[in-house]
Amino acid sequence: KSNRPILLSCKLGMIAKEAGGKKLTINERLLMATEAGFDGVDFDEAGGFTPEQVRTAVKETAVFVHNAINHAHWGVRLTDPN
Repeated sequence: KSNRPILLSCKLGMIAKEAGGKKLTINERLLMATEAGFDGVDFDEAGGFTPEQVRTAVKETAVFVHNAINHAHWGVRLTDPN
């Protein structure tokens, strides 16, 4: 999409979840990143959405999502027996 040598990205968590008293959809938030001049988004809220929701948003907006992170995993260690 860009011919710049370095591409710019932001985390989804850096994009407002509400505007004007209205909750924003994933699509609206991804498009805000594009409108702000970012080349892609780091989907750092992946644990809050289903894979299908993310796939659909990416397909509908054509915004490049280069990474998906689920911060919820920090609550339980991988060595936890439960």
